[in-house]
Amino acid sequence: MAISHKSKTATGHKVVTFASGTEARAASPSCVVAQSLDDGDDKQRRHAIPNFDDDDDDDQWGAYMVPPTPTADARVEFVGLDARKLEHASDAARDGNDFAPLCALLRSDNEACVAQAAMALRCWARKDKKLDIARAGAIPPLCAIVTKTDRGAGCRAQAAGCLRNLSVDARCRARIGKEHDLTLALAELVVKGATPAAREHAAGALRNLSVLPAARDRIAAVALKPLAALVLDGDDKGRAQAALCLGNLAKDDYVEARIGRVPWLLEALVRLTNEDDGELATAALSALWNLTVSAKNKATVAACPGVFRRLLDALREDHDWAKKEAAAGVLCNITIDAAIAGDFAAVEGAVEAVFDLALSCTDRCKEQLVGVLRSATAVDAARAAIATILGLKPTAAEHVVDAALLDFRRGSWDAPVETFGVGFKPAYARRHGTRRSVHEDDRAM
Repeated sequence: MAISHKSKTATGHKVVTFASGTEARAASPSCVVAQSLDDGDDKQRRHAIPNFDDDDDDDQWGAYMVPPTPTADARVEFVGLDARKLEHASDAARDGNDFAPLCALLRSDNEACVAQAAMALRCWARKDKKLDIARAGAIPPLCAIVTKTDRGAGCRAQAAGCLRNLSVDARCRARIGKEHDLTLALAELVVKGATPAAREHAAGALRNLSVLPAARDRIAAVALKPLAALVLDGDDKGRAQAALCLGNLAKDDYVEARIGRVPWLLEALVRLTNEDDGELATAALSALWNLTVSAKNKATVAACPGVFRRLLDALREDHDWAKKEAAAGVLCNITIDAAIAGDFAAVEGAVEAVFDLALSCTDRCKEQLVGVLRSATAVDAARAAIATILGLKPTAAEHVVDAALLDFRRGSWDAPVETFGVGFKPAYARRHGTRRSVHEDDRAM
């Protein structure tokens, strides 16, 4: 943070200006965005959502760091002692790893000073300073700033961004999750945030908190409509965070069913799968993966115009494995329905395309694609095509083709699959679909 002195004001006060980002005296720490954590394996596993939850430009199926970007409101003028306090607090954080002075300024009556202190903590929380910041007492005042509607828009946005970054850490997330009033305040900020960044930060914080099973109930109770509205009308970053949060919430069956009662939301997510913004498209596919376990949602998604082509196009994306895996998961889930599997198999070249893609993808993606092919074996024409590709007779029985696909998935494609008896039962029994694990956003904003 750099300080540049200006001339005196009309009232005789000396005014100083604080700047962040590239103008700062010391390099600001890069941001880290949170993702949903793997919640464990259900009998029906839901896929894991990519990390999109910090206040910057990066997200992952892992973790990433993004440098802070100076914005128009990153420059704030302060009068007198508060400016000096903020400078000393910033020096203490940078030179002595002491965040207590910055945390103390969060309780200041000077709105601009609070906003600047929250922004400084938000930037530091992008690095490995999350626990240090939490131990310095930052979480209670940050939550208070977000929950008090009489606080300025800038203060609330910066505080939400800081909570978003802090909640990437599991211990910080558990502590923040105990603030029950925060959930409603963040949901309100998703709708009424003064800037796109404020809405994105609020959705990102909710996304990280939705990793906590106990918090999902509270979030679902108050935030489904705000998140759905953000998916429709937000900017790309905000829509991605909202989609990923909805995907995390859909880890619970009853929440998936509630979201399924809003078919236009599922249709909106399908439309986002071909967005030029790769992160947004991946976020939409990730959410749909968790939202296509129920039979009703399968039918809604499958009825969307061009959905099979959209998914196949996503599978063909070069080197974007997160997007490929999410698209494979959605396709695997919806084709478990026999009627949908028949519609998919009727698409010219679809079965052959899936098989080709399964030959050169990750093991996780291959597992989902083999699931698609196994579902397609219920269709006579598709089964004959798959049998031919596997080197079997086109008239091979369904259980023989299914066994060959399992061998293909395990990497033992050359096994003598036709020696299996008529009573052979595959060990890999699929039910209604899989879900990815929930992820917090590992990018800090």
